[in-house]
Amino acid sequence: MNVQDAITQAFNLNHRLQHLLGSHEEENAVKKHGRRQVLSMLYWAIIVEHHQGILHLIESDYHASAFALLRSFEEAFLRSFVAMYGTDNQVAALWDDKYNAEFEVVGEQMDKKLEYGPFFKDHLKMLHSFTHGGRIQWIKFISVDSNHIGTAASKSLNDEALALVMMTTLVLFLAALIMADFWGYTSEHQTVQEMHDEYVEEARDAFGLMLTPRTLRNSE
Repeated sequence: MNVQDAITQAFNLNHRLQHLLGSHEEENAVKKHGRRQVLSMLYWAIIVEHHQGILHLIESDYHASAFALLRSFEEAFLRSFVAMYGTDNQVAALWDDKYNAEFEVVGEQMDKKLEYGPFFKDHLKMLHSFTHGGRIQWIKFISVDSNHIGTAASKSLNDEALALVMMTTLVLFLAALIMADFWGYTSEHQTVQEMHDEYVEEARDAFGLMLTPRTLRNSE
């Protein structure tokens, strides 16, 4: 699978997930929402838009900008998890705009629900470097062959871009699974899980992707 094919597929999945989870929009409109419900919907909207933004940036060959957006994308995902499954104090901090990202704390909370938390807390330094122009970011602009600034090897960039598309799409699936579980959308949760599993298999075949989110544990 080439990068453009992966981007096209990711855009399609993004739109399908939006449509799937938005099918209860009229039903939700008449419900009384608390902070958790409101925040869950708002963060879902941010996650969806960041995912689209990353895809557009990669498609336009703005690789550094796409990777810089990765931290904002993942932090929106972490915050969405906190909004739905965090403590009351965490939710209050989100609502009052006093919340500071707790990658390690939320990673442990998430691991109880997703078996996936360690990934987020273990690559915090990488996200920081991408966002703030660290070595992992600027090294992309150095060619291994010619050692000239701004002539990074295209194959390496394409491989990284493909991995970014697939990784962020997998996180989008996780966000959708959490949303469906939180709102009690049983049939939609099953559909998202099936879409996720199919995508994981395609990602493995296409890129040997090592990042594989596990199944969300349904709420009891």
